[in-house]
Amino acid sequence: MNQSEGAQKLRDFTSASLNWCSKEAENGTERVMSAIDVLLKDIKRVSAMSGDSLKALNSLQGLLKNVDHDNYSHLRKSLETLSKENHEIDSYIQPIMEALQFQDRFRQNVENIVHMIDVWHKFRARPDLSASDSKAMMTEFGKALVARTTMSRERDIIRAHIDGLEAEKEVQRVELF
Repeated sequence: MNQSEGAQKLRDFTSASLNWCSKEAENGTERVMSAIDVLLKDIKRVSAMSGDSLKALNSLQGLLKNVDHDNYSHLRKSLETLSKENHEIDSYIQPIMEALQFQDRFRQNVENIVHMIDVWHKFRARPDLSASDSKAMMTEFGKALVARTTMSRERDIIRAHIDGLEAEKEVQRVELF
């Protein structure tokens, strides 16, 4: 097996792993939905909730039935609203929100790995790879990798291994929770 075939196999494996993770996320979401069903069926607790909380909980059920990458942020906002409205529900929702955040970061990392493998493969196939200015080539490669990242931690790792990349401008931290 040559390097190109190995890189393609690695990319295929990474992509298959991402698909598996997505399926596992869907299974986790179904389990969350089941927990919400149990909560809604608990008459004593449900009768103590406000009408707004019940509406939010029912809308959350609808969201969970069709959860995918595009509506994770909407789901997170709905969970935040529901959590603020009812402190009793908050203890159920916080672990769900933490799990969704972890799952989203993990999904992004795996997707980025697939994109970075593509970048690496393209650079390896370039005819000017053995050019005399390897430092400039490495910097170009590093910039291409950084462009495929979504998290500052990923960019920091790339900068730690490739010299000549500009430091990231510091941005004020935003507290989500």
